[in-house]
Amino acid sequence: MNEDGSEILFEKSGGPTGHITTSTGPSTTRMRCTPLAALLRRHGRRHVNYLSLDIEGAELSALRGVDWSSTTIDVMTVENAKQVSK
Repeated sequence: MNEDGSEILFEKSGGPTGHITTSTGPSTTRMRCTPLAALLRRHGRRHVNYLSLDIEGAELSALRGVDWSSTTIDVMTVENAKQVSK
């Protein structure tokens, strides 16, 4: 992912919710994503007290967008949408 980010397709599922998709349709919106490293750099931040990620399956991609050599995060919560078998 470059400094400007990349585009994703987001499909609304009714109300304010939705998910990332690979197909287009009438309820699909094209969105530009900015890597966290670029966002933090733009705002002059190297330290984050609390980060919460709930971005409909793209959490790992977002974490890969952090420059861990120059950023510290004290506490983080990350949604895990995978079902666990009992």
